Formats: sequence, structure tokens, C-alpha cells
Amino acid sequence: MIGAVIFPFLPLLPPLLPLLLSAAASGLLMVALFPPWDQTWLAWLALWPVLLGVHFDSGRDKAGREAGAVWSDRRLWTAGYAMGFLFFAGTLWWIGLVTAAGTFLLVAYMALYPALWLVWARWRWEAEGGELTSAGNLAVAAELASVWTVGEWLRGWLFTGFGWNDLGVALHRNLPLMQGARWGGVLLLTWLVVFVNVVGVRSALRFVREARGRQKVRPHWDFGVAMLAVAVLFSAGMSHLLHAGREGGERRTLRFAAIQPDIPQSEDDPFPPEKAIRRQLDLTEQAALFKPDLVLWPEAPVGVSARLNPSYRRGLDGLVSWMPFTLLIGSLDYHDDLLYNAAMLFSPARPDGEAPQVYWKNHLVPFGEYAPWADRLPFMRRLVPFVLDFSPGRDSGLVTMRKREAGEEPIKLAPLICFEDSLPLYGRHVARLHPDLDVLVNITNDGWFRTSPGSAMHFANAVFRAVELDRPLLRCGNNGVTAAVEQTGRVAATFAGNGAGVLAGELAWRPGGVTPYVRYGDWIVGLSLALIALRLAAARLRRGRVIRL
Repeated sequence: MIGAVIFPFLPLLPPLLPLLLSAAASGLLMVALFPPWDQTWLAWLALWPVLLGVHFDSGRDKAGREAGAVWSDRRLWTAGYAMGFLFFAGTLWWIGLVTAAGTFLLVAYMALYPALWLVWARWRWEAEGGELTSAGNLAVAAELASVWTVGEWLRGWLFTGFGWNDLGVALHRNLPLMQGARWGGVLLLTWLVVFVNVVGVRSALRFVREARGRQKVRPHWDFGVAMLAVAVLFSAGMSHLLHAGREGGERRTLRFAAIQPDIPQSEDDPFPPEKAIRRQLDLTEQAALFKPDLVLWPEAPVGVSARLNPSYRRGLDGLVSWMPFTLLIGSLDYHDDLLYNAAMLFSPARPDGEAPQVYWKNHLVPFGEYAPWADRLPFMRRLVPFVLDFSPGRDSGLVTMRKREAGEEPIKLAPLICFEDSLPLYGRHVARLHPDLDVLVNITNDGWFRTSPGSAMHFANAVFRAVELDRPLLRCGNNGVTAAVEQTGRVAATFAGNGAGVLAGELAWRPGGVTPYVRYGDWIVGLSLALIALRLAAARLRRGRVIRL
């Protein structure tokens, strides 16, 4: 069986090996950009190995190749697929702690996008043969950056989308450059990263050619343009950060306490609900000493409904009867025989029998919360470790709380459950639908991924929502990352470690406006598609002229 799979590729190995190794090197460098490694500086170099591999491969059998032969070259697809598979397997392996088969299918699908990009890069490299020029290098770099960016947008949207770990997310530790997400989202940062990589490689190759006398020495303004683009974005980001720090006017505050109970997650040996509620109640009593306005519990730390399970209901009713603060919790919820992943907000001194404000999670995680296409493909059910599918909520509404002080305006919270804070399209949808929202609140349960980098990677993707939407972000996790994030993406406070405890503090913010990203969305995608179309049209026109000559 294994031999039957491998044998067709054996003849490809000698000519494939250099390109495969260069692609694998880029895949591993991209892994290093994200937690737990966080080598952000490598973002500007990560694609160098594969681009150099493409360059040196482009002269192989170039003479006599038919137009379009690149697209049928199995070596290129294999190398590109290997790069994508290494990258996504190396950054998303921890999802396999919940569903190994589902993770394999996810990685196998997502690897197609880098494979397509590599083949496109090889095709473009060959089509742009001859002397390397500044104008030509900038055009190729812009085209390849556009193709990569469109690919990331597609995988963040197609089949409900899974847009984790865009290359722009690699800049999550660079606060000035992160501000670019205000103007064009994470995909604008992705475009810039790929653009700089391509310009850098082609400029380096041009230097070598000029040094060896293979082409005339000319000014390298292509490299200058790439560096200027980074400098302009960095300077604009610094200016925004300085302005945000000095800006006067109305500022609002919220005293918060986020409970991190660190409740073990296991389908085989579930944690007793009565112990879970007791642990959270004990931590909440500690949190009350900080006199918070808002106390947060994480997303459904046990698989029961807070409104239906007797132990949970008794403990929760007892807490609500005396608490002087607002409480937002995560819980399973049932309605009309459907199962929901819910956030429930309980107000202090509410009348007996008054229902909490409830938000049902809108965007469900495939293979984690439901089995996709299980009604038509029954085997998909076996890939999900849960018996029941969750149903998606339909209302991306806000919940409203009031502070202790009389006369204070109510605070409108946008609940985001689990991975919803990592979805730029959904975050923008909420901000456009509710321009009066004050604070983003994410409750999550990354305890299923134990001590893996999963929670840190989740957080790296999430911090960009604060920048894109110009709203602060509060996060409460079962075992991390529990944190408070300012509107600029700066982490104001975080809970140290994965154990149980309380993160308490005061969140301050100015009322947010409508950012260019909220107003115009991923405009860089539209610009990229237009640029790709222009480049293709220009290439077709050039071929027509050659044929007529």
C-alpha cells in the first residue's frame, strides 16, 4: 500500500530534492514566527529559501517548455504542498489533542494554498526571465504578495473559514506595525511581509548578477521602495500610539476580575460539575475583594447547562443573590431541543426568576463543535469526539451592564466565545452592526489543548481585533490566556501561568470610532485581485505581440 503511494514519486526525487528542501526550510521558518517560538524578525526572511529554490529551479529545462507546463509540474506542487503542510502541521498540531483525524484533514486542506502560491511564483519567475530590474522586481513582488493575500482571505472565508496564523499575525509583538490593522486588517500586514520577502530576494540576486558582470549596475530603488513601505507603516503606527497616549476627552473605566479556574478537560474522565462550580465560586469570593464591576468566568468549563444542572444552578443562584457586581459566564444552553454554546450575563440585585441576558455563539468550529457534512458523509461523525452537534446562534447582539456608581452610562459588551475573537470578518460584522459597543469580551476554554502552545497562539491571533475595531478586549480563559488588551493591541495585564487564579484590574478606554478597517474591510484583497488581473492581462498582451512579430 505504502509502496503504491510512494512509487510514482520516486522518479521525481533527484530534480525535486533541492526545491523540496528549500520549501521545507521556509515552512519551518514560518513555524518559528508563532508561539511558542515567536521569532517575529524572521517574518522578513521566512520566504527566502523557497524563493531562492524557485529561482534556481527556473532555469531547469526552460528551453522548449510549452506555455503552461509549469502548472502541470508535479515537483512544484509537491514542494509547495510540503511547505504548507509543514507550516500548518507545525503551528496547529495541538488541535489533534481533541481530534487527530480532523486536524489532519484541516492541515491537508490548508496546505493547498501555499502549494498554489509556489507554483504561481515559479510560473511568474520563468515568465519574467532575463535582466532583473527595479520596476520588474516591484511588479513581481506586488503580484506574489497579492496572490498570497488572496489565498489567506479565501481560507479565512471558504467552508466557514479558518484564517488562523496569517503571516501578518507574525507581527503580533511589534506594536507600531500592528497598528496597520486599523487601516487594512491583518491581511494588509500579510501583503507587506510577502512583498518585502520577494523584493529582498530579487534584489539580492540582482546584486550577485551585477557583481559578476552579468548585467549592468543600476540604482536599486526597488529595495528602497520596500524599506520605505515598512518605514511609513512603522512611523504611522508610532504616531498613532503617541496620539492615543496623549489624547484627551472622555475616558471610561471598568474594574474587572477574570476567573481562571484551570478545570481539567477530558471526555473519558469529566470533571464533576459540583467541584467545578465550587472552584469557581471560591475564586469569585477572592475576586470580590477587588470590588470589581464585572466578573468573568470562562467558556463552559464543564459539559453541563448552568440553568439546568442542579449543582450548578444552586451555586449560581446563591452567588447571584448577594453579588454586588455583574457576572458573565460561559455555559452550555438548550432551547427547542437544540444545543448552544452560550454566554450568560447576570446583573446584581436582579428580581427572582429574571432571565439572564444570553448570547449564543454564532461561528462554530468545524470538527470541534460540529461534524461538517455529517448528514451526507456519515463517517465525518466519527472525526468529532462529541455526541451532539452545537447549533449556531443567529443574533450577534450585545449584552449591557451597569457599574456600581449612580449616573454612569451603561457599558455595552460584545461577547465572543472561544475562537470568535480570532475571526476578523466576524469581529468587523459585530462592530458594523453595533457601532455603540464599548468592550470586546472573549470567554474561552483552551483547556482541551492542555499545556500546548494553543492558548498562546489563540491570543496572538486575537489581539488584532482590538486594533482593527478600536475597542479594548477582555479575555477569560479556563487555563489561559487570561488578559486585558488596550485599543492599540498593547497587553495591559495578563495572568501569569496556566494554573488557577484571578486576574483583576481596571480597564480604561476612550469611546472608539469607526476605523478604516471597519468601514472598508479587507480592501487590500480587492486591490490584490485587481493587480493580479492587470498583470495577467499585461502578460497576455505581451505574448500576443510576440506571436504577431
